[in-house]
Amino acid sequence: MMARLTCHAPAKVNLGLTIEGRRDDGYHDIATIFLKITLADILHIEATTGGIEIDCTHPEVPCDERNLIYRAAAMLQPLAPGHGVRVQVDKRIPVAAGLGGGSSDAATALLAVNTLWGLRLTADDLMRYGAQLGADVPFFLYPGTAAYGRGRGDELSPLSCPNSFFLVLVTPPVAVSTAQVYGQYRIELTDSAKDTT
Repeated sequence: MMARLTCHAPAKVNLGLTIEGRRDDGYHDIATIFLKITLADILHIEATTGGIEIDCTHPEVPCDERNLIYRAAAMLQPLAPGHGVRVQVDKRIPVAAGLGGGSSDAATALLAVNTLWGLRLTADDLMRYGAQLGADVPFFLYPGTAAYGRGRGDELSPLSCPNSFFLVLVTPPVAVSTAQVYGQYRIELTDSAKDTT
């Protein structure tokens, strides 16, 4: 069994996003094109004999039960009694910038813990766990670079993507949570829906 992994957790951008309405579960139905990009957090993940430890020097990233990495490991821990994990996060994706950093970190943690603890969970198993952590997490578990997302964003269909794809990523010095953005959305103030496809 492997004792330590170093993993890249990529950021994503949405190439178009249509909000179709609010759901009964508090999320919104959307149609979007997800694209993974080369900007990534680096996670150094080590198997331990118990407990979950997160270490990140970024001041806006919690290292306790609020962290999605912690929650991902805690979700799988009942399947591996006595196993623990220590995660050192080299945070490179801007926080609260809509780039999916927390969701990507959570997906990467699920994959790494599955390997380190020898759980042998299937891709479908991991998708189900990921969907419980957040709507974007399944995309980061999805093979390939791009996908078309519907529902909460976790109903995914494959899309092809050019091998070389260049974009300029600009993030203002303002952190805004995804929940805050969706909470302020007013469908009656928008134009008629555009076709995201």
